[in-house]
Amino acid sequence: MRKILRYINHRNTGLLALSLALIGMVYGKFILSVGTILLFAHALIHPDWKKHLQLLWKHKGFLAFASIFLLWGLTGFWSEDTEYWLGRMKMKLPFVAVPFGLLAMKDFDRKAFDQLMYGFFWLITFTAIGALLYSFTSLDTILENYKKGQVLPLPTHHIRYSLMVVFCICFGFYFYQKKFFVFKKWEVWATVVATLFLIVFLHFLAVRSGLLALYAVVIFYLLKFLFTGNKMVAIGLIVLFLAGSWLSYKQIPTLRNKVDYTLFSVASFTKNKEMRDLSDSRRLGSLLAGIDLTREYPLLGVGFGDLIHKSDEWMARNYPDLKGLYLMPHNQFLFVSAGAGLLGLLWFLAASFVPFFYDRNWRDSLFWVLNIVIFASYIPEHTIETQVGIATYVFPVVMLMRANLQQSKF
Repeated sequence: MRKILRYINHRNTGLLALSLALIGMVYGKFILSVGTILLFAHALIHPDWKKHLQLLWKHKGFLAFASIFLLWGLTGFWSEDTEYWLGRMKMKLPFVAVPFGLLAMKDFDRKAFDQLMYGFFWLITFTAIGALLYSFTSLDTILENYKKGQVLPLPTHHIRYSLMVVFCICFGFYFYQKKFFVFKKWEVWATVVATLFLIVFLHFLAVRSGLLALYAVVIFYLLKFLFTGNKMVAIGLIVLFLAGSWLSYKQIPTLRNKVDYTLFSVASFTKNKEMRDLSDSRRLGSLLAGIDLTREYPLLGVGFGDLIHKSDEWMARNYPDLKGLYLMPHNQFLFVSAGAGLLGLLWFLAASFVPFFYDRNWRDSLFWVLNIVIFASYIPEHTIETQVGIATYVFPVVMLMRANLQQSKF
């Protein structure tokens, strides 16, 4: 018992909370909630909790995340559906809890960050292997499901999971560059093999948000190599990118079926037929609703509490087949502009980019690619409007910010 108690301290409690949160992102909201609450509680019950709040105010990069929570909160003043708005606020709590909890961990350095994300990397790798092996047991059924817009059975929502896969592809290259391992040197090459597998798996999974995020990261590195004078590397990357995309479409049936389904959905939407049963038609309708609501309420929006009802009212007027589905804009930027207006969108963009300008985060390529993954996902999805989506963004990014802060001036 004494040996066990020896390991129960402030730092280890924080590491346990982070571990639970990362596992919960994959295996369940309950575990994720426990991890988030534990991280927040371990900072709040600390004797120096007032100092931790002062640190949150002092470090503007972390404060920017908390301001996103405040933005959602302010729209409650002009939202009539208070109950739904409170649900939104409850979901947004990690934007405050995670920065506050991590700032309370005085010894969270790059080594701790690397070890946690290394474990997450292998967690995603093994779950991806399991999903792929399962697909081979009923491949015909799965291929047929892809023609209907469905995907592989996964431990969590397929869109958020695809973003986690892209994160881990980025981490795989990062670990290879650092020659990072925990037990044996051969782990470096195992990481390379796992990373290549995840790239192939992502194309087999064929989730648009994940593929768009991966290609955005590729473009980032392409531009980086061009501007740093590595033109041959950039040319090689272009060739691999184009050849890989073409081969993926030709050789991976799930990806081909998903592309064909998307084209069919768009065509059906333009003809105003079969819209209710096609996910992409619903998506397009929600985007048009977001654009019109932004035009109608340009400064402050309709309020996040009323967005779901206002959107459904718009559907009833313009696309009656989509009425009653309670769709909201499948684009994070349109979601914010419709809910909080153009002023809210400016606030949201500022809060998203402020962290780059503190604690040398702008010099960190990994920080860039993690944010690029999320920003790319904002185009086809309202990524941070689910609990797992928020966690997918906040935990890895804020953990990296905290590790960088430890190295600079904490």
